Amino acid sequence: MKPGIIFPALYYATQYGFGSILPAVTVASIFSKKSKWDTLQIRLGYGGALAIGGSSGELATRLVLDTIIKSEMRNDVNFQPEIRLRAIWHREILVPAGLLIYEFTMQYKTYWNTMAPVTRGKDQETMKMEQNAKITLYWLEKSRSQRILWLLEELQLTYSLQTYKRENMLAPASLKEVHPLGKSPLVSIESAANPSTPLILAESSFIVEYLTDHFGPWLAPERYAGGGKKGQEGEVGGETESWVRYRYFMHYAEGSLMPFLVVALILSNIKTSSPFFIRPLALMITGAIESKFLNPNLKTQWDFLESQLATSPDEGEFLCGADLTGADIMMSFPLGASKKRALFTEKEHPKLCAYVDRLEAMEGFKKAVQKIVDVEGSYESI
Repeated sequence: MKPGIIFPALYYATQYGFGSILPAVTVASIFSKKSKWDTLQIRLGYGGALAIGGSSGELATRLVLDTIIKSEMRNDVNFQPEIRLRAIWHREILVPAGLLIYEFTMQYKTYWNTMAPVTRGKDQETMKMEQNAKITLYWLEKSRSQRILWLLEELQLTYSLQTYKRENMLAPASLKEVHPLGKSPLVSIESAANPSTPLILAESSFIVEYLTDHFGPWLAPERYAGGGKKGQEGEVGGETESWVRYRYFMHYAEGSLMPFLVVALILSNIKTSSPFFIRPLALMITGAIESKFLNPNLKTQWDFLESQLATSPDEGEFLCGADLTGADIMMSFPLGASKKRALFTEKEHPKLCAYVDRLEAMEGFKKAVQKIVDVEGSYESI
């Protein structure tokens, strides 16, 4: 067999194996085991990646081929068609770059939060008795757990604090001793109802709702005006605007806003962690994702929040009205981190910037920060 046949055949076989077959046979297993994705999520994720990668590859190949052919035509009108094989070189960069990005996404996996609704029903005397519950917060540096610490300070509850350091940007394995997922925040509650088995709470929004229900009902707006709209209490559509906003933003913080911020974090890590010889390509790819997908979506989020603050009920300074709510505490982490990274600015979103400053100037927020400084020696939000 001629070298002109065998070497290109080996080259394409190797590239096809690593670039197509390897991800195809591993992606389902990896995402189902590590990220708990179902079949539909895996299909959408893998299919979307193939669509984006295939389109980008076709575009890059076309640009490279056009450049090579035009250059040869200027130098030699009798160029041979085989000259197009020179376009193979860019694949030698793109294939290993793609495999590295694939590995980064495996290493920095992220879970989307879910929230279970919690019902009310405790009277004030029962709430006072529950103040004797023993509460422990499992706090992780540079994480969402800081807003739970703020909530505990805002409720003026007595609690214990256990702090953890990240390991390679991830939560330490020791957190799995508290909860199987090993994520933070986590809260344990020992009470008379469960003296031998502490109640373990996970997911920020669930923790905020649970603690608010039992220890701080003033952090949730009234569901019905004056205790109940006349003739509308319990009816669909009878809720106050403040309460509807409250329930919405409890979900919005993690369901709509945080996924985009996680994408921003992953892209930032790819930029800074890529080996120097492929960094230009990594910057080109991440830049395209930011300009075409991430930045437009983030601008939509910031514009929406700016308008929500401008139309706050009773001309209030918070998202749900004139008073601080658990939803504002939920929003404090993603917005504080975004403002610090300059993802939005005072020039374009003045109300949003003022809102973040207002949250971080609150006494409970400052006490929570000082608590970490006293325990850890310093505090960094991101």
